[in-house]
Amino acid sequence: MDENNFTDDEVLSLLIFLISGRLNELLGAASANSGFIKGEIAAYTDCLKMVATWESAQKHGLDPHYFAKENEDDLL
Repeated sequence: MDENNFTDDEVLSLLIFLISGRLNELLGAASANSGFIKGEIAAYTDCLKMVATWESAQKHGLDPHYFAKENEDDLL
């Protein structure tokens, strides 16, 4: 994979991998109760919500229904 010529699917896969990885790190942080960390978690969750709306996001493992309002509190 040439870093200058990513396909749409490669970009989507990379975004999901990077955002999910960072979100998991934050969720596992000892200081996850701090306001700053909660803000970061909310921001990365919002990014994943947007990515989940992309047409082929489910093919890459993102379930758009997971981000429904009733599940939102589970992440924070």
